[in-house]
Amino acid sequence: MKKLKSPRWIKMDFFREVSLYILVFYRYTQVIQRLEGVSSMSLNKRKTYPYSNIEMLPGDILYSTIGRSTYYVGHTVIVGSDYTMKEAIPGKPSGHTLTAEQFWHRHHPGDQITLLRSKTGANEAAKWATDHLHLVKEYTVLNHNIESIEKNYCSKLIVQAYYYGANVKLTNFLNRFISPQFLKRTKRLEKIAVFLKA
Repeated sequence: MKKLKSPRWIKMDFFREVSLYILVFYRYTQVIQRLEGVSSMSLNKRKTYPYSNIEMLPGDILYSTIGRSTYYVGHTVIVGSDYTMKEAIPGKPSGHTLTAEQFWHRHHPGDQITLLRSKTGANEAAKWATDHLHLVKEYTVLNHNIESIEKNYCSKLIVQAYYYGANVKLTNFLNRFISPQFLKRTKRLEKIAVFLKA
C-alpha cells in the first residue's frame, strides 16, 4: 500500500506555526524576565531605617538628641542620594559619610533620633549634599556665612543642601548660627518618627 504524502503547503504552514509559537514564547519569557528584574530592583532599592519598617528617603534629616553620643550639643545628618548619611563633624576632613547602621550604633541606649522630612526639594537637597560633601574641610560653628562650604557644621550643611540644591529655605536667617535643635523645631519640616536606641 502506498503512503500518502502531505501536500508541501501543509508542511510549510505547520513549520511556520511552530516557529511562530516558539518566537512568541521566547518574547513572552523575555518580557517576564524583564518585569521580574524591574520589580526585584525596585524592591531592593527600598531601604528602611535600622530595626524599623520606616522607609528611608533621600533628603531625610535625622536629629540626634542632646546626650553623650552628641557631646551634649545635639547633631543632625542628611540622607544622601546614595542612601548614606552625610554630616559635618570635628576632624579633618570634616565632611563625613556613614551608613545608617553605623549612624545607629554610634548612639547610646536611651538616645532618641528624630526623623524629619521636607515636603519639597528632598531629592535635590540629597543630591547637593552628596555632590558637595567633599568640599567640607573644617568643622566650626563660628562661620555663619551660608556661602562658605569649606568651613561648616552639621545643621548649616543641611540648610545649605536645601537652599542651594532645592531652593528651599529651612530658615529665613541664613547668615546666623543655626542649631540642630532649630531643625527639630521648625514647622518647615515634618516629624515622621522618633527612634529610641535600645
